[in-house]
Amino acid sequence: MIDTHRRRASHTASRASILDIVKAAECGATIAEVGERTGLHPSTARAHLDRLVGAGLLMKARVSGGQPGRPAWRYRIATVEASRTAGRWMSYPTA
Repeated sequence: MIDTHRRRASHTASRASILDIVKAAECGATIAEVGERTGLHPSTARAHLDRLVGAGLLMKARVSGGQPGRPAWRYRIATVEASRTAGRWMSYPTA
């Protein structure tokens, strides 16, 4: 059965690109890294990432690098199942 909530969350060119970036990153990706790689403004990247988290495709956790200030969120593929789902939706046309 197709999970339409997940399908809608990942069925845009930007979100498919973001899923690909996060999936390829061994340690996940931050909002800044996603923004740099996609050309999206950080607030736009954050909105897409949060939508993907809400759909269960990504998970996020605070990462402290020992630097002063608020630690960044790092996003990763949520599960093996979510990773497979993301791969399926990324191959669909997004026009």
